[in-house]
Amino acid sequence: MDIKSWLITTNNNAKDSQEVSKELERFHYFASLMSKNFNDKGQMPIINFNSIDVIYQGPITFKEVVPINNNYQKETIHNLTSLMISLFLGKTDNLFSKEWINNNYYLYKDLLPNDDEPFYAEVINDEAIYYCDFKKNPKIIPIKIDDGSLNISRQNTYIKSTAAGRAFAEQQEHKAAFTNILLIPIILILVMLIIIIIYFYFYVDL
Repeated sequence: MDIKSWLITTNNNAKDSQEVSKELERFHYFASLMSKNFNDKGQMPIINFNSIDVIYQGPITFKEVVPINNNYQKETIHNLTSLMISLFLGKTDNLFSKEWINNNYYLYKDLLPNDDEPFYAEVINDEAIYYCDFKKNPKIIPIKIDDGSLNISRQNTYIKSTAAGRAFAEQQEHKAAFTNILLIPIILILVMLIIIIIYFYFYVDL
């Protein structure tokens, strides 16, 4: 069946959205693995909504492959990533453009699997990493500090992808909230002191 039919079947058979997400991750893994195999053989699979067959709970086949070009790895990975983002957003007619994906990551990143955020952020930053390789070894993408090259907070994206990172982020948020709670009464006290000083300066000697 084609991707649209497979997605409908997946949604109908799944118990909840989490199960659908897991099926999409599974599809992504095997589509990435097969794409990599084609690339290694000097071929590039055509990736769009009409070029991939999915047998439910079975193999994934590409209807068409072409000889590789100079950027075959990046093109294959970016097209498959665009397909997956489209599927997670419920779009099943055509792929989002690379420009839209790059400029609107902050709008849809929360709809992607949390553990996969480092992968998507890295691909959007124009890196060529196969999803199947990332799933086998997530450490292939190291924790990085935001270098300002992408209009998203890469530091938060990477840090929050781990349980320890999420705990750290929550701790920092609590600290910030506690600081704000202390800061407000201090400011109020300072304002009152200034008012009292002004009052005594101008009016006490009268």
